[in-house]
Amino acid sequence: MVDALTPTRVPDFPGTPGTPSVPVYPHRRAFDFASNPKAARNALGLLDAPQDGSTYGMKNGQWVVTGGGGGGIPDAPNDGKVYGRQSLGWTDLATLYQPLDGDLTSLAAASGTNTIYYRSGTSTWTPVVVGTGLSFSGGTLSSTVSGGIGEAPNDGFSYLRGSLAWQAGGSIKGSLALDTTSPAFTLKKNASGQQASIQGVNGANARWVMYLGDSAAEGGSNAGSNFAINRYNDAGVGIDTPFSINRASGEVSIKGITNGSNAAAGMIGEYVEVIVSSGSATALANNLWGGVTGITLTAGDWDVTMDGILWTSTMPTGAFAYQANLSTTLASSAVQFGGSGFGYTGFFNMHIGPNRFSLASSSSVYVNCLHTSGATQSWFGTIHARRVR
Repeated sequence: MVDALTPTRVPDFPGTPGTPSVPVYPHRRAFDFASNPKAARNALGLLDAPQDGSTYGMKNGQWVVTGGGGGGIPDAPNDGKVYGRQSLGWTDLATLYQPLDGDLTSLAAASGTNTIYYRSGTSTWTPVVVGTGLSFSGGTLSSTVSGGIGEAPNDGFSYLRGSLAWQAGGSIKGSLALDTTSPAFTLKKNASGQQASIQGVNGANARWVMYLGDSAAEGGSNAGSNFAINRYNDAGVGIDTPFSINRASGEVSIKGITNGSNAAAGMIGEYVEVIVSSGSATALANNLWGGVTGITLTAGDWDVTMDGILWTSTMPTGAFAYQANLSTTLASSAVQFGGSGFGYTGFFNMHIGPNRFSLASSSSVYVNCLHTSGATQSWFGTIHARRVR
């Protein structure tokens, strides 16, 4: 309700024509904004707000929009969700922020300060226990070990970490591989008279030691620092040096066997032999090359030797020739050794070799003989070979 002063003119007093009228006296009349807002605004001398469907309010004597209406922002969806205004539209806040749930409730209930929490279960957050040697303060996790791990010596060498200290040497737990272009493993002696070695041990006991430069002093002319391989017994005590190379001369020393055994097949020193006894002598016709025996050798470099006897059990017709060779061709006539016999019965000996046979595959080597005694005679003897490579 408001009061408005409304001027009202009263009529002149009767019987006094021409006289001035009684002055205008104001009187009050009540207006109700709610029932007649327009009349109230007119009474106050105000213009009406624009008729465009929007809600207006007075500010500094002017009408300003204060709410939605025709053409304004529509209300958010009425679906029980919470919305926010984004990019000229309503956005479900649950898609932008984690809704309040058991996890957030549990985390919000954490009362510790200067504490790290971890999710130990569904909707459960538990303080992290800071272990020995660590501390957590002011958001910083630190080591409390006195001194920490110091840097290795800065002297150009590489060090290993072991027993809580930097080690200039020691044992590596596990295999070691060098993976690079042209890998190299270097053993550097600091002076003459020292040894550079690689050792194979069983527990604490040596089994083999290879010296890439033994302790022999270097006295000039390439002397000293020889190559050697030493072997050791079960107690780790040295037995001997089965293989060595002299650095100055290049002389190779290899220990031979002492137990009467043979070198295994395929090994250097392998020995192969065929014997034709006199009781199994081979008949050899007159004036005809024939193979009297042979030996089969595997691939390798061999020295082959023949020792044979021609037995003229039938009287020769006179002086005669006796020739022989070693060949991979049976009955070859390539003469390697020759002799002569006399016109009587007897034994005529012949030796050939050692002759070299370098074979790329298994082959047979034959003893081929010829005689001109005038009758069929007998041959017996041996052919033997030793592998040199």
